Amino acid sequence: VIIIVGLLQHRRAIMSSLLIKEIETTDNRVETIDVMNRGGFGALLVAHEVAQASGSASAKKNYASFFEWYEKHQARVQIVFDDIEAESKRIFPGLIMGTDSADRAVEIEQQE
Repeated sequence: VIIIVGLLQHRRAIMSSLLIKEIETTDNRVETIDVMNRGGFGALLVAHEVAQASGSASAKKNYASFFEWYEKHQARVQIVFDDIEAESKRIFPGLIMGTDSADRAVEIEQQE
């Protein structure tokens, strides 16, 4: 969470470009998938800032709404993450990505 929040705070334009994607569907329509706004990662940033301002230390309580949103939208988040990974492989072909799936990353974060 801390890394994502840091990126959202200091590189919001880049994060928006990564987390808002136009994807071509199987029926050749273009669909916008926005996991930044409307309850997504933008809400995670707000929750973090509220927690910081209030001095709250309970990550479970602070980020519960984000993780609830994530559970409901995990398929859309995975589409965006898969697109990010494909784009990074295109830009940096020699770079090997050793990351977990979005689901696994959320499980690890919730355990901490």
